[in-house]
Amino acid sequence: PLVLGHTFSALSGTPGSPPPPLFFFFRSVSIQLVLGRPVTYQLLAILDFNNLRKRMSVIVRNPKGQIRLYSKGADIILLERLFPGDQDLYNVTTDHLNEYAGEGLRTLVLAYRDLDEKYFAGWAERLEEASLNGEGREERIARLYEEVENDLVLLG
Repeated sequence: PLVLGHTFSALSGTPGSPPPPLFFFFRSVSIQLVLGRPVTYQLLAILDFNNLRKRMSVIVRNPKGQIRLYSKGADIILLERLFPGDQDLYNVTTDHLNEYAGEGLRTLVLAYRDLDEKYFAGWAERLEEASLNGEGREERIARLYEEVENDLVLLG
């Protein structure tokens, strides 16, 4: 899940001059498994990180055709978006987070949500529509991100 959710930005060039534009568009991510078998995930959407959201997510289609959202971010943000579920994993994870924070380490929480095809298609259409309109665009996109980044299953 970590390799699926990343973005890239780079600065280079002469100090004081604007950096050259760099654009990277990932259409899929191939992961080499331990057994040597490549697996390709189709990248369907990137929900970018920002300082208000304190998280980022990607929506991918796996080789079996299943659609899944993976989220990574600050513990206080993701833990409140979890579907009530595995209390033991939640307790162990929060114990680890507290231990690591006590040592001054930075942490991320990982979670996922399975999405059915019909829901994703409707959500993606609403996201595209929200992205096209000027006034209030960012607020509409933020609401759609909030909608889909809920009922998450904790990975750790």
